[in-house]
Amino acid sequence: MNRRPAVRGARSSLVSVALTAATAALLSGGCGGPSGPAREPIREITAGEQALLARTEALLVSRCMQQHGFRYDAPPAAEPAVREFRYVVDDVAWAREHGYGTRDRRRLAEAADASPVQQYFKSLPPERQQAARAALHGERPTGLSVTLPGGARLTSSDSSCTAEAQRLLYRDLPRWFEARTVVANLAPLYGSQVEQDSRFTAAAAQWAACMADAGHPYPTPGAIQNALPELTAGLAPSQADALEVELATAEAECATRTGLAATARELDGFYGNQVRERYRAELDSRLRLQLEALSRVDSLTEPTS
Repeated sequence: MNRRPAVRGARSSLVSVALTAATAALLSGGCGGPSGPAREPIREITAGEQALLARTEALLVSRCMQQHGFRYDAPPAAEPAVREFRYVVDDVAWAREHGYGTRDRRRLAEAADASPVQQYFKSLPPERQQAARAALHGERPTGLSVTLPGGARLTSSDSSCTAEAQRLLYRDLPRWFEARTVVANLAPLYGSQVEQDSRFTAAAAQWAACMADAGHPYPTPGAIQNALPELTAGLAPSQADALEVELATAEAECATRTGLAATARELDGFYGNQVRERYRAELDSRLRLQLEALSRVDSLTEPTS
């Protein structure tokens, strides 16, 4: 297969990961320092409980939208998001089946666009579409604000059906908005530390040599991602998918063989734990609010008369 020239010299990109249940799982209690009492242990939120909270919030949004005169079918349980690899693809079996996940993202986007909610919104005349989206998300992103760990300011509406559903479920909406938003944006704080660590750069150099030996001369995993759109431009979907699988599989095999995968995981844990400890209050606050919300699910989901 003829290949277009690869883009060289690109920095490895850090994917900002939406927070998962795995982050919350790190919130086990521990002993306090000499100047303070021991923290009360907080039990973990399970994946099933995460899904239950999401379904409950969707139901509350649906009821609110109905009160505003709009139909809003609570979506079914969301399909699992496409797996993200922060530093390098390190699962060979996954890569052989999914490549870099492009096909999966395309399928999820198509499913979302064909959802009953989107189809209903599209069926409305323009002025009703605007009113429906205002009811769902708020007319303006005001009322809720938080400064992200990186310094940026994020705002959102506190007078929308989404906000009302979260207020009913978590009670303290500003606290919930701040905790979940801060926690969801912790990964970028330490990703650059991982990639700049001499242990990572040494393993990455060995990975690049392995990839070159396999016929894929890319200096970093990020360089592959940057080159992929050009490499697959003009190819039939099946050919593009096959090329993506070939590259992702080679990336994962070299990551495993050279130790880059293990090094990345070790450094991610090391630097990530430092950041999570710095934001322990927000992490604990998010988890406590979720645990409290679970106790309200039954009463909030009782059929309305």
